[in-house]
Amino acid sequence: MHSTAVYQSLICHPDDENAAHQQACALLELAAAWRPMPDLTILITDDTGVAIGRAQQRDGRTYSAEHRRMHERAARLFARLARDDTARMPVLDRRTLSAGQLVADMARLIDTAPAGCLQEPWNAAADHAAGSRQRTARPGHACDSAATSS
Repeated sequence: MHSTAVYQSLICHPDDENAAHQQACALLELAAAWRPMPDLTILITDDTGVAIGRAQQRDGRTYSAEHRRMHERAARLFARLARDDTARMPVLDRRTLSAGQLVADMARLIDTAPAGCLQEPWNAAADHAAGSRQRTARPGHACDSAATSS
């Protein structure tokens, strides 16, 4: 869901990082109204230029300046969304971790994830039984305040 929200928002707002962030948050909130969000999404960051170089080598093609710009913007927006929701979206940086450390850290995050589901933005289970899917804000969630602050 994060990838869809990020890329759709960047396409809709090619020159406005804040508007793209607000739209990505709104798309994630809309998705959460209809299905549970993942309890854990691990964001693996890297130097965008290095990652693009690997992709070009792997795919046998050269990325245009516009493709590079899109990937750089996506990296910034993914990082911003991760800062908004640190409970669900921890960040691992490839620049500081070996491949073995990266895999070990991913395994640790998965193994230590909460046993039950994290709080969802709709009402309690009793409301589900009654068929209500009213959305409620997540206290302290940066997306909620960003969407209403400007």
